[in-house]
Amino acid sequence: MVRRATPFVLAALCLCPDQVRVTHELPIGPSIADVVILRSRADLVRPEAPLTVAECIVLSTLRRLGSARPETIGRHVFMSADEVRDLLEGRLSEWRLVKSRERGIVEVRASWVQAAEVIAVEAKLTRWRDALAQATAYRRYADRAFVLLPKPSADLAIQHESAFRAAGVGLMAYDAQGVACMIASRKARLHSWHREYALSRV
Repeated sequence: MVRRATPFVLAALCLCPDQVRVTHELPIGPSIADVVILRSRADLVRPEAPLTVAECIVLSTLRRLGSARPETIGRHVFMSADEVRDLLEGRLSEWRLVKSRERGIVEVRASWVQAAEVIAVEAKLTRWRDALAQATAYRRYADRAFVLLPKPSADLAIQHESAFRAAGVGLMAYDAQGVACMIASRKARLHSWHREYALSRV
């Protein structure tokens, strides 16, 4: 169902297939999103290979801090300043994800932070509560998260609209006519290191 529905999901979100990257069944931590969509501007700087967990943690900490010295980052992530410096001066610099400023201060490039939107979709045939719980977890790394259900199941789930709105998760219905967005997703703004992990793998 998921692969058949994906083009209709893109259409429902007004996304052009030529302007997005789509990955199915992307494992991130203990969860596996059925569909992860990356919409990016042309200036998005992408790593040349998947980032390691340590690189993701350092990069996400720097993203949240804005700019910092390696010593400061190290205190946040329980690593030594030398370990952080090695990561910053290694692939993260080589791939232009970070840049150095005066007095040892490092910052994340704006093209990494602002040039991408991640959308995650959890599909189920019937169990909308389980799907909602999983989609809520995806907000750790996704800007928007949706539950995708066949129309009869979506008609039952929409009766609990307040639960979706409280979680910030959208609801989509799938039938022979395509996909319709029944509840919009609220944009998530507080992302963990899982965002960097997802961005480097989609």
